[in-house]
Amino acid sequence: VKKIGVAMIGQTKRLAPADKKMYALRDVTATVESIPLIAGSIMSKKLAAGPQAMVFDVKTGIGAFMSSLKQAEEMAQALVQIAIRSGRQAAALITDMNQPLGNYAGNALEIKETIACLQGKGPADLMTVTMEFAGWMLMMGGQAKAVAEGKKGAQSALDSGKAWEKFKEMVKVQGGDVAFVEHPERLAKAAREIPIYAETAGYVHQIHAFEMGMGCVALGAGRETTEAKIDYGAGMVFARKVGDAVKKGDLLLTLYTDKKDVVAVEERCRKAILVKKEPAQPYPIIYKVIDKNGVRNY
Repeated sequence: VKKIGVAMIGQTKRLAPADKKMYALRDVTATVESIPLIAGSIMSKKLAAGPQAMVFDVKTGIGAFMSSLKQAEEMAQALVQIAIRSGRQAAALITDMNQPLGNYAGNALEIKETIACLQGKGPADLMTVTMEFAGWMLMMGGQAKAVAEGKKGAQSALDSGKAWEKFKEMVKVQGGDVAFVEHPERLAKAAREIPIYAETAGYVHQIHAFEMGMGCVALGAGRETTEAKIDYGAGMVFARKVGDAVKKGDLLLTLYTDKKDVVAVEERCRKAILVKKEPAQPYPIIYKVIDKNGVRNY
C-alpha cells in the first residue's frame, strides 16, 4: 500500500483471532444468523485492519445471506453505526443479488470479466455497482468533494487506461504473474462447454442467484467438501438478464466444467431460469444508501 497505494488482502490468523472462536460459539448456540453478532464479526476485522473510511456492499435477494430488504437494511445500519461510533467514516449500499451480478461466474471466468471491466468493456449492472462504490471511496478518501465527482474521476481513470495499469502494477507487486492478466487466454479453461437454450419464447423473469451459485459449486468452481479441489476454469457465462426478451432456441447461459456427468446440474440451471410470455421488469441494481444521515432510496 505504501509503495503503490493499493492492495488486495484477506484475513490471516493474526487479524482479530478471537473472531474465529466467537464464531464457533455462535455455531453451537444457534446464533449464526444474529445480525448484531454478524456485524460484530465483520467489524472486528475491519477495525483491526485500521481503515479510516469504509463503504459496505450489503447484498439482498434470493442469492444473498440477507434475503429480505428489511434484513439487509438492518445489517447495513449496524455496520455503518459501529464504524461511525468507532470514529470512522462509513456508508453502505444495498445491492441486488436476486440474479447474478455481471455475466461471468467462476474463478478464472470472473478474472476475465474483471479485466474486461478495467478495459472499459464491463457489463452495465456490474459497472453501475463498481463505479458507485468508487465514487463513495474517492469522496471519503478526500480525492473528491462529492460522490458524483468521484465517479467522474473513476471513469477518467478507466478511459485513460490508468486503472488497468494500476491493476497490473498491483498484481506484479503482490507476486502475481502479469502475463496472465495481459493474456487472459492463459488462465485456466474448462475442458467442456455446455450451452443451455431457451425452450420457449418470452421474457426472462428470474435467474435464481442461489441456484446458480450452487450450480457453480457442482461444476467444480467451489468446494462441496473441505477436501475438494477447486477447478479454476469451471463456472458459467450468462447470455441473458431478467427483463430480456428471448426466442425459442436462444442461448441463456453456458456451463464450463471438466466433469463428465453434469446432467443434474444442467437440469438444475434450466429450472432456475424462468421464462414467461408476459414482459418482466428488471430488478433495481442498487436499492438504498445508508450513511451518517440515515437511510434513503438510491
